[in-house]
Amino acid sequence: MIVMRTPKGWTGIKTLHGKTIEGNYLSHDIPAKDPFNDEEQFQAVCTWLESYKIGELLDENDAIKKELIDTYPKGDRAMGRNPRTSPDAYKLNHPDLASLVVQFDKSGDKLISPTEVGGLYLAELVKLNPSTFRVFSPDELESNKLDKVFNSTYRNFQWNEEMANRGGRVTEILSEHNCQGWMQGYTLTGRYALFPSYETFLGIITTMMIQYAKFIKLAGETNWRKKEPSLNYIQTSTLWRQEHNGYSHQDPMFSNNMVNMKHELMRIFYPPDANTFLYTISDCMSSLNRDNLIVGTKKEMPIFLNGPDAKAHFEAGLGVWKWLCTDDGATPDVVIVGCGNETNFEAVAAAHVLKQDFPELRVRFVNVIDIMVLDSQRKHPNSLTIEKYHEIFTEDKPVIFNFHGYPSLIHQLLFGKNHDNRVHVLGYIEEGTTTTPFDMLVRNKASRYDIMTLAIEKVTKSKPELASKGSSLIEKYRAEVKKHGEYIRKHGKDPKHLSTGKVSEIVDKDF
Repeated sequence: MIVMRTPKGWTGIKTLHGKTIEGNYLSHDIPAKDPFNDEEQFQAVCTWLESYKIGELLDENDAIKKELIDTYPKGDRAMGRNPRTSPDAYKLNHPDLASLVVQFDKSGDKLISPTEVGGLYLAELVKLNPSTFRVFSPDELESNKLDKVFNSTYRNFQWNEEMANRGGRVTEILSEHNCQGWMQGYTLTGRYALFPSYETFLGIITTMMIQYAKFIKLAGETNWRKKEPSLNYIQTSTLWRQEHNGYSHQDPMFSNNMVNMKHELMRIFYPPDANTFLYTISDCMSSLNRDNLIVGTKKEMPIFLNGPDAKAHFEAGLGVWKWLCTDDGATPDVVIVGCGNETNFEAVAAAHVLKQDFPELRVRFVNVIDIMVLDSQRKHPNSLTIEKYHEIFTEDKPVIFNFHGYPSLIHQLLFGKNHDNRVHVLGYIEEGTTTTPFDMLVRNKASRYDIMTLAIEKVTKSKPELASKGSSLIEKYRAEVKKHGEYIRKHGKDPKHLSTGKVSEIVDKDF
């Protein structure tokens, strides 16, 4: 190894106005800010630039000498023409998703971790692509239940005798910066990569993601550059299930930063169950020139959609779940929207309970998996037309949107569409602590009780004949929230019917 140490600003201006420039912090700034009006600065700049002896490279016409031009690399030896500089993306072999889809008898009554199923997918992906796919991860792969990938590969720890030189496709190191840099470099070779992380720690590489997104944009405008495989992130161990780490680990800001980039290059997915998670990750892994974010959960969640329905739902980006609606969603009084995992489950619970408690109030339930379809600027290829938007969300009914992250993100996407302020977005409002998962929802006003209360308040404004019953139910729901607070202080955990579990157990009270 040769180590070369050079002073900061080496070969530049040495000193100026009695201050040391070379080897000093001043060399990082503009060393001579006003050479036109300051003779000492002008002479310093002249001495600096003349030290490079540019004149020795030029002929009598001030053109670069022919003998130098003759040394230029020929053909594909030139950097911009070398196929290794911008290679064709390798062909990715895909697992058979039908063999991985989770089977069930009834929507909402079978529980499984989405990332656990995702781990099975990754194990198959490694088998089919043994030299063109890698996982770059902080040391949290097992924590995030993606460890089924180790059925097919190993960690690549060259300093560990048991793991070195075994062809491991998982590179783990507790440095998000390293993982991001490795993923960028690997995809620039035409190969495919995945970066799973705790939600709050993806924020560490936000500026790196932004800089690379800018590169993707400009590369797409450069004729000689080919498309590269996308950067793929799985964001799990999310804010809603940080009951042990608490407030410090509750931060969904990475999504907000992605939405501020060019919409045609960004994809942000919130698959509501394991089957939609499968179709989401498969699409992301095969895509080119994008930044893909999949927000999932490692906790067991109900399975809502079978294989064909999950595929269709992913491709549409959102859809009406008729089994949760009044009369399949026809002529609703209110539209309840779920987006995320825990927040979607709360929206499911709200629709389910309202149908039983308040059948006179007509509910339509919508799940959103690809939030970029809401893009009011129409830069996303699948963004909804205003006609389709009204078809799903109606033209004049209140919409209660229960979102995984900051409500501002949905308001930003809907800017212009929500001109009548009938869309009410619930989500994370920076209320957190070390507490139970349901208490996190209550603290952030994103629980089923908040959804149901808001739905009743909005509907009864236009249907006063329902106001009396609505008021009674609101009082009942507020009492339930109070009981929950007393229960968790006594038992230290949520009661079963308020935990993320089977839909059929939602109304089984066990206070």
